[in-house]
Amino acid sequence: VFIYIGRLIESKKVDQLITAVKNINTDKQICNLLIVGSGPEEEKLKGLAKNEIISKTIHFYGPCYDESIKSNLIYNSICTVSPGNIGLTVVNSFSYGTPAITHGNFGNQMPEAEVIVENETGFFFNENDTKSLQTQMLKVINSKINFKVECRKVIDNNYNPKNQVEILKSIL
Repeated sequence: VFIYIGRLIESKKVDQLITAVKNINTDKQICNLLIVGSGPEEEKLKGLAKNEIISKTIHFYGPCYDESIKSNLIYNSICTVSPGNIGLTVVNSFSYGTPAITHGNFGNQMPEAEVIVENETGFFFNENDTKSLQTQMLKVINSKINFKVECRKVIDNNYNPKNQVEILKSIL
């Protein structure tokens, strides 16, 4: 199960993710997509996911603000995917040991995307290139990397209170 978690707005490009899942599952179902969130693009995305095959592999959870539920959804997913910019979602994902995929055009990315280490804690694809996105998703499916350990290391080593205090001291 791949997960997208966030607002369903055009800039997040969730339509590209739906297309990638559809293409990956063309011959046989090998993955599912859980979409957590709501927004103005929701009906359009549901329409894109509406057909006999896709509707069995793409699930719309709706909005969720309960951290205990979100943590379980993220932890039990193989990867968080955000075809648009990823923002703090990547840090949230790593907190539960789940890798992330997003585009690698840092000019159109949020600063948090820099925590992704290619082939260790996630993957970058060519922005707006669905085939490139599919390739990276298949890498996650076929990977032997222990993402849970690598992603947690990023959080434990960089986003802990002690390290954050040191960063603030250096700025002051």
